[in-house]
Amino acid sequence: MIGLLPPAGEPVCIRSEGDDFSPVPGYQHRFYQSGTAALAAAMCMVRKNRPDLTVPEVLVPAWGCPDLITAALYAGLKPVLVDVQPDFHGFDEHALKEAVSEQCAAILLVNYLGIHERRQFWRQFRDQRRPDIVLIEDNAQWWPEADEAGPLIYGDLSICSFGRGKPVSLLGGGCLFKRADCEQPWPEAQAAEAGNSSFLKMRLFNLLLHPLCYRVLDVMPGLNLGQTVYHPLEGLSEMDAGRRSLLLANIRRHEQKSREKEVWWRDALTDVRGITLAADRAQEGVGRLLRMPVLLEQPSQRDAVVALLKRAGIGATAMYAKPLHQIEGVAEAIPVMGAHFPAAAHYAGSMLTLPVHSGLSRQHVDEAAGVLRHTMGV
Repeated sequence: MIGLLPPAGEPVCIRSEGDDFSPVPGYQHRFYQSGTAALAAAMCMVRKNRPDLTVPEVLVPAWGCPDLITAALYAGLKPVLVDVQPDFHGFDEHALKEAVSEQCAAILLVNYLGIHERRQFWRQFRDQRRPDIVLIEDNAQWWPEADEAGPLIYGDLSICSFGRGKPVSLLGGGCLFKRADCEQPWPEAQAAEAGNSSFLKMRLFNLLLHPLCYRVLDVMPGLNLGQTVYHPLEGLSEMDAGRRSLLLANIRRHEQKSREKEVWWRDALTDVRGITLAADRAQEGVGRLLRMPVLLEQPSQRDAVVALLKRAGIGATAMYAKPLHQIEGVAEAIPVMGAHFPAAAHYAGSMLTLPVHSGLSRQHVDEAAGVLRHTMGV
C-alpha cells in the first residue's frame, strides 16, 4: 500500500459540549497539563504524606514508558525498577515482594493498552502486608468506563491522559483522581495559558491521520515518530479551558465506539502460530483496547515483522522496544548500573502492537494476518 495506517489515534472531536464532567464515583478529580503531570501530582501527594521517610521509594515496572520515571523524579521519589512477568506486563510477584523496603511509599500499577494489572491482588497484598503503601494506578492508555472488567478504577490515586493517541485524545491534558475520603490537598499548579492554538493543532492532527499524510511523516528524516525517550518535567499547570470544553464530546464518542476491530484481529490471528494475544494473558480483566498487543514467541523476528507490516500499510509498532532502564535518557536520570531485568527484556523484544482505531478496515486486518502467516512460517 502507498499509505500507512497510523498505529493509534482517533480524530479529535472539535465540538464543545460544556464542562459538566461527571467524576468517577467515589473519587475527586483535578485536571493537569498532561498525563505525566497528573502522575507527578499523584507522586507529590505521596511524598508530602510521608515526611517520616528519608528517601521514599515508588516501585515501577521495569518495562513501560519513561514518563513513569519522569513523574517520580519530579516529585522527589526514588523509582525502584521491578521485573515483570515473562508473558505479562505486570509485576513479578517474587520480584516485587523482594523490592518492598522500609522506604517504600507507593506501588505503581500500569494499565497497558486496556489490559489491567493485578489490581485486586496487589490491593490485598498491600492491605495485609503494608497498609502504609499507596497504590497509584496509571490508566494513561485506558479510559475508565463500566464494562466486564469490573470497577472503574482501584487505586488510592489514579491518572488518565488526554495526550496524542490516547483513548480520549485532546492532544494534551490529564486527570488525577483521588479517593473521596482523601483529605490531602491537591499539589499546587500554575494557571493554564490562554489561547486557541490547541484547536489549530487538533485540526492539523486530524488531517495528518490520513494514511498518505502519515506515510510521508513516517519517512521524513529526523521526525522519529513514536520514538520513546526520557524527558524531565519542568512544572505542574492546569489543563486549559479549551481542551476541557471538548472533553465530554470526546469521552462520549470513545464510549460509543464499537469494539469490532478487536474481534477482527482475534478472528484473523487465531490460526497464526508463534504469536500470542497479550490480552489473553490478563489475570484481572481487559477493558477497551487502545491497540491490539501481540507477543511473538521468537523476539528475533519482531523488528522484521514490524517492517513488513509497515510496508504493507499497517501501522505496527514495537512499543517500548527496550526495558525501561535501557531507554534513552533513563540511565542518566536514575542509577541503573548493573541492572538486569530478564523478563522485561524478553517482553520488550517480543511485543508489537496493531491498530484498532476507526481507520482500520477488514482488508487491513486480512493483509496483516497474511504477512504474519508468511513471516512466521505458517
